[in-house]
Amino acid sequence: MEVEYDWSNEITCSLTKETLSCDMLDRVKYAEYLTTYLKQYKNESYVFNINSSWGSGKTYFIKRWADSLVKNHPVIYFNSWKFDHNNEPLILILSEVIKQLKVLISDPEHDELEKSLTSSVINTMKHVAPTLSKGIFKKISGVNWDDLSEDKEQTTDDKDNIKLGSDLASVSTQALLNLHVEQQDSIEDLKEVIKETLFEVLTTENIDNNKRWSPMYVFIDELDRCRPTFAIEVLEVVKHIFDIPKIIFVIATDTQQLQHSIKAVYGHDFDAEKYLMRFFNRSFSLPKPKLKDFLNQLPSIKVIKDRIVATTDLNLFSIDESCALDLITMIFEGFNLDLRSVDQIIERTSSILVNHEDELGVIALLVFECLRVKNKKSYDMFWSRRIYSQGINEYQTSNFIQNLDLNPIKIIEFPIHKNIVKTSYAKRHSDIHNLRSGTRMSVSSIMIFLINEISPNKVSQDGRGHNCHTTYLAEITTGCGDILRFKDYVEVASNLS
Repeated sequence: MEVEYDWSNEITCSLTKETLSCDMLDRVKYAEYLTTYLKQYKNESYVFNINSSWGSGKTYFIKRWADSLVKNHPVIYFNSWKFDHNNEPLILILSEVIKQLKVLISDPEHDELEKSLTSSVINTMKHVAPTLSKGIFKKISGVNWDDLSEDKEQTTDDKDNIKLGSDLASVSTQALLNLHVEQQDSIEDLKEVIKETLFEVLTTENIDNNKRWSPMYVFIDELDRCRPTFAIEVLEVVKHIFDIPKIIFVIATDTQQLQHSIKAVYGHDFDAEKYLMRFFNRSFSLPKPKLKDFLNQLPSIKVIKDRIVATTDLNLFSIDESCALDLITMIFEGFNLDLRSVDQIIERTSSILVNHEDELGVIALLVFECLRVKNKKSYDMFWSRRIYSQGINEYQTSNFIQNLDLNPIKIIEFPIHKNIVKTSYAKRHSDIHNLRSGTRMSVSSIMIFLINEISPNKVSQDGRGHNCHTTYLAEITTGCGDILRFKDYVEVASNLS
């Protein structure tokens, strides 16, 4: 039976019980590709890495992929960050694996197998659960390590103690070796029981009347967000304890961030990349989504799009929802911001618009939010008007914008509203009659207008002395009012992170 991949609808994830929206970033094709790829390792022990930076939809992809597989394979989803406070990754992962296997075989016919599985887990925990070295020493020797290491003046009466210490060291060494053997034996016993249980799951009809196939998938998410030591322990457990045939681990990480975590433990010069490759058989990089697609799937974007569309009521520009999204995308591309910053700015901007229901100055608001995040120093200079000497001039404007490192290429065109010639605003600007196809805008041109707007000596031309056609859209979206209000908006919202 083939896995069904229909990500076009909103679902409730069967593993996490949370709502997952439809696939707006076209990720389903990667799930289909990877499932087919991993089939060739269905009878092996395999650790596969999904590498993706923040904002690329990594967690959504993992959950949706896992949900697609759950009817055809034994599947586990494990959010490692949720258990980051815990110091026993072996127990955590084991409990999830055992829970899933027991659920699928919960039947009177498998009572003995369940008991064997539980007993094996308990035995492994007793021998393998992490313990501080001093605690192990005391447990096997009955003597406190600190008592032996105290620096005391020796007397003739201490000679027997020296011999006792030597004998104790020998006994302790042997005890540690025995403990290691016990650990290995318990781990091997556990593996055999898991193999046997998994065999039953894969060869018989499960409790939900579904037949499941090899391999078992264990998805581990959010590892790069965990404490460095915990993240390393999880990887060690997966590689050395769960090297069991027919179990494929899919570990989702921002690998660059995970490398930073590893270096925090082993030192800045440590080769974290090479170290990680010891744990992963292969790695797949989930492509960064297109900015427009990323924006369109954010819940808060609707408030912003709707408010931009509302400027059409002023009969200057014909802006629909698609056009509004193009404009928002153009602004973020112009500032060349990372997806995390984009997400935060969208959230802050929507919060401002919700608090100011009549505000139509969305373009200016977005630009100021981007400017503050991109270059706080330039943002402060703008509001303190330190970019001027005697009014505005071409050099100062160009130099200020150049220092922002804006992307100057992206330009967007807005259609003129069919009724524009009837407006009193248009009559005051005769040159607008020549704009048949629309007004071309870039982030730089918006910045020029905003600089003009705040300048003590306002001009109706851009920094090069040309008529600034972008002024029309910018003016209506700033409401032709006091531009200083945006400073208050942005600074209040800046506390939302």
